[in-house]
Amino acid sequence: MLMTPQHGQPLAQWKGSTKTAAAVRDEIARRWGEEEAKEYNPLQNCFPLPTWNTLGYRVKKGEKAIRSITYVAVNPDGIGVKDQDGEEEQEVRRYPKPVYLFYKTQVEKR
Repeated sequence: MLMTPQHGQPLAQWKGSTKTAAAVRDEIARRWGEEEAKEYNPLQNCFPLPTWNTLGYRVKKGEKAIRSITYVAVNPDGIGVKDQDGEEEQEVRRYPKPVYLFYKTQVEKR
């Protein structure tokens, strides 16, 4: 099963963290074996529930999500901070946010 974007929009908001991808791949290997883990692609076949729903899939009854973490960047006050050269740059804070993913073997077409 290979997911393709509709209307040219990306399917996933994965930010390219190799550490996160490795952790999800390890969990897939633990649950379904090494061969299945080789099929894992965070941009094509492992998404949160809303993305699967948009694609016309539903999570199979009894399936458990793969828990992952993403870091969300926020600028709480919109206030800039001066860097060493006196240039203003935005202060950005990051906080961890849990993400619940489902792999392609856990979903079925509606």
